[in-house]
This record gives sequence, C-alpha cells and structure tokens, in this order.
Amino acid sequence: MNPIEVALDICLAVCAQDGLVSDLEEKTLAAIFEHEFNLDKRKFDEFVDNFFASDESIESYLSKLNDDSLHLRIIEYSEKAASSDGLDIRENIAFQKVKLFLGADNE
Repeated sequence: MNPIEVALDICLAVCAQDGLVSDLEEKTLAAIFEHEFNLDKRKFDEFVDNFFASDESIESYLSKLNDDSLHLRIIEYSEKAASSDGLDIRENIAFQKVKLFLGADNE
C-alpha cells in the first residue's frame, strides 16, 4: 500500500473519532498533503474515498505503516487536522494512541 495513503488514513482515522471528518479537517489535510507530498486533489479525493469505503481500525492502519520517516509527520498532521475544528476527547484519545504506537514521547 502507498505509504502516503497510509499516512492520510491514519490522520483521517484520528479525525473521524468524533463521528465525522469535518470539511475543515479535510481541507486542512488536503493542504498539508498537497504541500508536503505534492498530492493532487484528484489523488487526495481517491484516498479519502478509499478510507471511507474501508472499515479498518487505527491499529490496522498503523500496522501497515512501514516508512519510519513518516512517524513524526503523521503525529504533527493528525494533531493539526483534528484540532482544526476543536479537538474532541475521542480524537485526543486516538491521537495519543497514534503517538504511543509510533514511539513519540508523551508530553
């Protein structure tokens, strides 16, 4: 699986923990992934559609991640996107799970 798609899936999974991915969260991720990975709108939308067609858990997405260089970026991007419309407690719990899984120090 494409590591950029896996990274986006993890970010989307964090954002979705409050029951939806808001327009603001999606726009935040689109801007980040376009800037950081040159991911065009068509491909971004395809990845988002794939995410919503799936029923995988955050843990499943995390287990697919095989690019260690993306760990800190995923932590940064998922926090930025989930916080863009206010960080819900469920999003924060998922975010902490991602940080723990990816080996980030607890702050």
